[in-house]
Amino acid sequence: MTQPGPIYIPPDLPGAEFPTGEARPEAVFYFRLYAAAMAVLHGGLCLVGIFFLVSPLFNPRAAGSIQPTEGLIVGLLYLGWGGLVAIPYVIAFFGGRRRWVHTLGTVMIVVTMMSVCCLPVAIPLLIQWQKPETRRWFEA
Repeated sequence: MTQPGPIYIPPDLPGAEFPTGEARPEAVFYFRLYAAAMAVLHGGLCLVGIFFLVSPLFNPRAAGSIQPTEGLIVGLLYLGWGGLVAIPYVIAFFGGRRRWVHTLGTVMIVVTMMSVCCLPVAIPLLIQWQKPETRRWFEA
């Protein structure tokens, strides 16, 4: 019976350790947590859009305050906006240890800083994200 060799985690998976012994900076974990939360929130916006699209079908009398055309426009806007904004967060979450992931992460953190409610999280995250050890980990 042979002993199995070492098992290596593919380096592109979130949280994978590398054989160089270099530890992952904490900013990477916090950014992935932030990206997952933002993707879930924008996915929820897609669900709200779907609700606006299908709600007149189930109860036409209750939808009296919202005209069918208005519900269609609002539903398509929410569905489109939520889907388009969630995609970069999902890509950044699963992007691994690539140079462009650091750039995409920087852009996505800065974009969410336009919302005042995201500032308390986005500012410290951006400060940690731009530190030299995080840039070196991404080879950026």
